[in-house]
Amino acid sequence: MEKKFDDKVGEEVCSQAGSIYQGWTHRDYLTFWAKSIHQYSSEKAPVILVATHAEKKTEKEKTDFFREVWKTLEMKDKSLQKHLDKSMMFAVGFHDNKCIKKIKRSISDTVQQLDYWAEKLPLSWAIFEKFFQEKKYLKIIKKGILRAFNEALPQEIKLETIEDINIMLLFFHDFREILYFNQELLKEIIILDVQWFADAFKNVITDKNHAEEDLFEFATEWDQFNETGQLTDTLLSAIWNKKSLKNKEYLEHKEDIMLYMGRLGLLAKLGDNKWYVPCMNKRPFPAKSFASYPASSILCYVFDVLPAGIFQRLITSCMQIPWKLNSNSDELCIYQTVAVFLYENHNILIGMTRTEIQLQVFVLEGEVDKSTSQQVKRKIDDILKILSETFHADSKYALAFKCKDTGFCDNKESSVINESEFTKPAFQCSSCAIERKHIINSKKITKYWRQELDNEAEISQAMGTSEVLSSGSNVHSESHTKDNFAKILKLLQIATDAVRICFDKFFPNEDLEKTLKENETDIRRGQFRFQPPQLEILFPPQGTS
Repeated sequence: MEKKFDDKVGEEVCSQAGSIYQGWTHRDYLTFWAKSIHQYSSEKAPVILVATHAEKKTEKEKTDFFREVWKTLEMKDKSLQKHLDKSMMFAVGFHDNKCIKKIKRSISDTVQQLDYWAEKLPLSWAIFEKFFQEKKYLKIIKKGILRAFNEALPQEIKLETIEDINIMLLFFHDFREILYFNQELLKEIIILDVQWFADAFKNVITDKNHAEEDLFEFATEWDQFNETGQLTDTLLSAIWNKKSLKNKEYLEHKEDIMLYMGRLGLLAKLGDNKWYVPCMNKRPFPAKSFASYPASSILCYVFDVLPAGIFQRLITSCMQIPWKLNSNSDELCIYQTVAVFLYENHNILIGMTRTEIQLQVFVLEGEVDKSTSQQVKRKIDDILKILSETFHADSKYALAFKCKDTGFCDNKESSVINESEFTKPAFQCSSCAIERKHIINSKKITKYWRQELDNEAEISQAMGTSEVLSSGSNVHSESHTKDNFAKILKLLQIATDAVRICFDKFFPNEDLEKTLKENETDIRRGQFRFQPPQLEILFPPQGTS
């Protein structure tokens, strides 16, 4: 409470030089954390707000402080205020035991009001939870140890199948008791001490002030790591060997730890004994070096929160596909906010601004192949979906396109036009200033990212293939009426991937109108991100057709 909302956070608190957080104020961080909770935890997650250093504050000053928090969130998004309640705001001073007791009571009361409180679970799961706690000192165990423990249990409480064990493990993973992924390379590894694992990464991304004290013998290697994010095995061993660490298990479990960090998108392997840690990269993107080549339009994934974490995990996932990183002489083309990959003789730019992840494809000569850029988009969509499922998070974003007058990742947010506006063949740009107004040709921008069908015959042909929908969807049959074709034609003219996913899930070889009606709730509120014009086509208002 001693800090002013609009003061910049000092370098003594956290080193921001050269990072995307440079120049951030306390208000910026407040908004960032509120939005992160809103997006990655739950839109209804209750927040207990504790303001410290209140010992010299009057009751009015305390009230004014919390009112300023409320106003800050209201300015950004009123939905953020749903997380707060006046009864769950506390101003605590030094040795304020009375307030501490109130905070403890609030935590207890809040937990008991959550949806999963008093949920019934198999009795044997409590035995496994006790096992995890007792073996926590081991940090990591192999699944075989767990199977042996299960086999030794009495028959009436033993888990019967491997699938039952996996379900139990995933439950405790969701509640952060353990870390476990039932996936290739990871399904035999269980991390029992989650905080210990988090500390392993925290020590890797050591603050510069600590590094200068603990790693002065490796100053050159660490400076390169701090600039480019490229971590050598020698430096990693030195970091985990430093005197300030209380345990030495990190090196013993290095292979398993690095596998898990890779799965979580915290880093990616660059080669033998070398990794890339994106959050450490501070190299600026040389935009002019890439601006002169023939290129596609710029596709934008617009997020409500700072997409840094998503972007960093996206880049490491692309490296694991593997897409090959481009290079400039002897340096990889990977920067703090942009990475450049090679795919099918095309160059892929993936970049980040304060609110977006941007995608563009360019070639050295000739023209960008539309089918290639569409393949790239589908792959990025697939990765984002996987990333959103790591911890039951849902990475909410809207699709948009950049105006032709702006460049890649140039931070001109106002030049981003929502995909829903591209329903007409041509329209006046709504983002540019009046002296730079221009007409946008929709197809010239959207053709790189979605397949456009020009007539009913093409749609009829496409419905029997996997090209527009997917390999699992064949909706073409004689039972479809002309009205159905007309509706589908309209949908595909303003298509998003939501249309393809929706067809895959809901549209079998039967009457379209019947299927829409039976699944209306799921289509409107489920996993699909339809734009209002698309929903009006699917479910026209009464009295229209």
